[in-house]
Amino acid sequence: MLQYVLCDREEIMDIKEELRKLLKGKNSPFLFIGSGFSMRYAGTPTWEALLKEIANLSGLEYGYYAPNGEELPQVASALSERVREEWWNGTALEKYINNAGGKDIGRGEQSALKYIACQIIENRVKNSGFCNRDTLDPILQEELTQFSTINVPGIITTNYDSLLDTIFPGYSVYVGQNEMLMSPIQGVGEIYKIHGSVSNYESLVLTKEDYKKFDDRGAYLTSKILTMFVENPIIFIGYSISDPNIKKILSSIIICLEGHPDSAKIYDLQNQLIFIRWSKSGNESREIYRISVGKHDLQIPCINVSNYIDLYSYLSETKQKVSAPVMRLFKNQLYELATEHDPSSKIASIDIEELEKRIEKNQDIDLEFIVGIGVREKYLANTGLHEVKSSQFIHEYLWGSKIQWGAKQRIEYVSDKKRLRAWMPIHKYLAEITEEDLNDLLTRSASKDIKKNIQERITRVKTKISSASTRKFFQEKISKSELTFENIINYNMQDNSKISYESRLNAIFKLEKNNINSDEFEKYLRDIWDDLPNKPATLKAKAVCFLDYLKYSDSSDAKLHLID
Repeated sequence: MLQYVLCDREEIMDIKEELRKLLKGKNSPFLFIGSGFSMRYAGTPTWEALLKEIANLSGLEYGYYAPNGEELPQVASALSERVREEWWNGTALEKYINNAGGKDIGRGEQSALKYIACQIIENRVKNSGFCNRDTLDPILQEELTQFSTINVPGIITTNYDSLLDTIFPGYSVYVGQNEMLMSPIQGVGEIYKIHGSVSNYESLVLTKEDYKKFDDRGAYLTSKILTMFVENPIIFIGYSISDPNIKKILSSIIICLEGHPDSAKIYDLQNQLIFIRWSKSGNESREIYRISVGKHDLQIPCINVSNYIDLYSYLSETKQKVSAPVMRLFKNQLYELATEHDPSSKIASIDIEELEKRIEKNQDIDLEFIVGIGVREKYLANTGLHEVKSSQFIHEYLWGSKIQWGAKQRIEYVSDKKRLRAWMPIHKYLAEITEEDLNDLLTRSASKDIKKNIQERITRVKTKISSASTRKFFQEKISKSELTFENIINYNMQDNSKISYESRLNAIFKLEKNNINSDEFEKYLRDIWDDLPNKPATLKAKAVCFLDYLKYSDSSDAKLHLID
């Protein structure tokens, strides 16, 4: 039997900083989400409230089935008998019978109870602020928006509703122990609905008989959850620290660990668990609870929050380079490759961002990926696979690069629609590409919009790179006839106040192309590069794009007849 005792409490000022301390040096956390989450965003009922509503709908007195505060699974079992009788012989449940298409759906001893439970939950969600965001409190709207951007390996929940399925369409959902047992679980990009789902009313773990089956068959689930708890931090959301479901799971895990040769593993568990609890008072604090089970005392942190925005924001900021759904796809294909006797030979390459979009839309992904050993740079150079950030293009322009791409690959990359908002050079690559390669690039079906995108990038430097305000500043200090590159970079204020490099560059951007020596500008840019701010990142990028325009636009013009 687990016992919880509050042993320490202190106010905290920064939720994110507290989480950083608790999760420092650890793997990405799993989430363990309970009923409080769905109650907050969709107004779903508590377990007891759900049973009371079913009793009322059936014309029954709930108190009759819970006379002495019996445990809820036992109450559900007793109630199921009367609900079944009413389903077949009464009239109170006629609406639900009609929705079900007839009485046959209630043939199982507890089927009617579970079907009605699912209908109540689904209707509550459908009519809630979760599905009608305009009616939701602005704070809750912001929380949900932020929550949808998190990227955690997986989510475990005892909730029946479809909220998590809706928020993370790219995650694979496993309902109950049987699906977890019979499926190739990858441990990433997955939602585990261990107590069933409204998508299959018979899957609900609701009555005492359900819980007995759950416990009797729980060896695999316990071992799976144990692995998650040991390898990853677990953040509990929507649970009380004394929740009976959590008590049972923690007890099972501790019992398993007691048989481990290294008994210290039990105490490692306390460093993997974090409870997040909503504070009704609005006071944000950190509490430490002592959990006693047998001879073991563990200390578990609990963070009380006034809202969940900082928590969800933190989980968004720690986003992995590859999203959980994409990583799951990779792992799943590795599993299939290892287990299939006759693997197929199909090979395809696809941009990661495009892959994420397809997964989010539940589109079929008819491709496999390559796993191998070799010289990485050579492989990337020969295949054209994209593993390059836009910032690398900016840096390499002045300082060289290990990006082993030709002009054709570079033009395709910088002209991708997803990157048009970023400042990236193109004239140099147009000057270098052969007409044959450019024609091939422009006519490929996958690049049907590339002409427009190239043209947009070419014209952007001429129309959007300058800042009139900073040029006006220098016009007031330097006569128009003397407003030259040399005067702008050498001008000093009489009072010795500093003029930022950003102001000087923005003034230079407004000068006529023929009045600037590209080599001198390149040398100036190299000299000041380390002193330029990294934020906003657009300043360095704009400067490189302007240099690209100065040095190579005349040479690239020869290719424009192919683009126009």
